Amino acid sequence: RKQLVYSSCRAESAGKALADVMPDETVHNILLTASLCMGFSAFSYEFMPTGDARRFNYIAMAMTGFCTIGYVSMYNGVGVIEVRGHDVFWMRYLDWAVSTETFLLGLAMLSGADRWDTIFILAMDAIGVLCALVGALIPAVVAPAYLLGAVVFAAYNYRLFGTMQVSADRMGAAVSAKYKRLTTQSMAAWCVYPVVYLFCEMTRALDETTEVALYACCDVIAKCVCCFLLLSQP
Repeated sequence: RKQLVYSSCRAESAGKALADVMPDETVHNILLTASLCMGFSAFSYEFMPTGDARRFNYIAMAMTGFCTIGYVSMYNGVGVIEVRGHDVFWMRYLDWAVSTETFLLGLAMLSGADRWDTIFILAMDAIGVLCALVGALIPAVVAPAYLLGAVVFAAYNYRLFGTMQVSADRMGAAVSAKYKRLTTQSMAAWCVYPVVYLFCEMTRALDETTEVALYACCDVIAKCVCCFLLLSQP
């Protein structure tokens, strides 16, 4: 009998803990909508013709596929913890760590970049995402983490528009033009993330619903739209 009561209490506590991390209805709907956008995009990229450059379909599908998993997880309350009274969606950063690396790998493949340029941009991006995660989880170090993240973001953008653009130029006028256009558009979209982070995780000037909505919009543009441009532009 005592064991039954104990088990009942544990089940009740577990249910309460799960309820505590489940997002509210509005946030829930935003996460669901983003999940559907990502999932539909990942599926549709399979059927976009790219001729001999089929590998870029796989890049686009992988990027949006990882995003779909991340958003479905957050929709179900997975990857969310409370820090100083605010929900931190740490799954978002795991999603970024995988999806942005995948897209940057695609840019490296498109430009014909050498091994060291590729390693550099992937390493800098990983450090930037880690800085964002640490800042969100440990508010005491959010300012230095934000600054370091901004520095590494600038560093790999310098490489993207520098030696990697030169590599793309060697691939011919068509590849050079496509690489420059795609990199400019995607990095312009990525520049919005530090601004959203400043007003959400860093200063908490915006509420959770607005935060989730802004990040979802950014993700749809930076992932779905940019991958579509990767596959659709001649």
